[in-house]
Amino acid sequence: MAELIVVFDFKSPHAYLALEPTLAMLAELNVQAHWQPMLVAPQQRPQQPEAADDRGAAHRWHRAVYRLNDLLRYARVRGLADDCFSDSRLFDCGSGEVAEAGYQWALQRAPEAGIRLLRQLFEGFWQGDLDVNDIAAVADVIADCTGLGFAEARDEALAEFADAQQSLQETGIVDVPGYLVGENVYCGRAHLAMVRWHLSGEQGNPPAWGRYSQ
Repeated sequence: MAELIVVFDFKSPHAYLALEPTLAMLAELNVQAHWQPMLVAPQQRPQQPEAADDRGAAHRWHRAVYRLNDLLRYARVRGLADDCFSDSRLFDCGSGEVAEAGYQWALQRAPEAGIRLLRQLFEGFWQGDLDVNDIAAVADVIADCTGLGFAEARDEALAEFADAQQSLQETGIVDVPGYLVGENVYCGRAHLAMVRWHLSGEQGNPPAWGRYSQ
């Protein structure tokens, strides 16, 4: 069976929406995955065009509004809080490098706590008040899940994280959530069906819209 690497960013709403479906799939298939954090650019705040005849700006505006409404639609379906995808989380959240470096550092030293830590950092940010850029706040979550002292090791963790980011660039993952199954690269939770097919031994035709010949 091919190894699965799941690439995520704590501040990505798309990675957050993919978290539980991905974990459910792994549990159903009894498969382990390696969860790798990767910094991606935050959501862009929609900018309504000033000139009515600026077609390019209007197109970008409508695309941004659609993407935001799509997130809110999925938030309602998932039963998430109304303010889950608020402006402060989507657009004003900073890089999130501290949380991602902390997660990677802690995972290497306490792998048994990986999923619990993953969930707490995601939930702390999207459903609570966790500042993913605050050393002390992230260290508290790591200590609660692993007993490790992250604050004293932040420089080491940030250096390790920077090295890992260089390696990720070679995988072909360009956005999160990303799924690397063997040599197959997928970006977006819409590809979970294909990821499942690979992990299940690639039996039968791959899932897709339309029909495949036998």
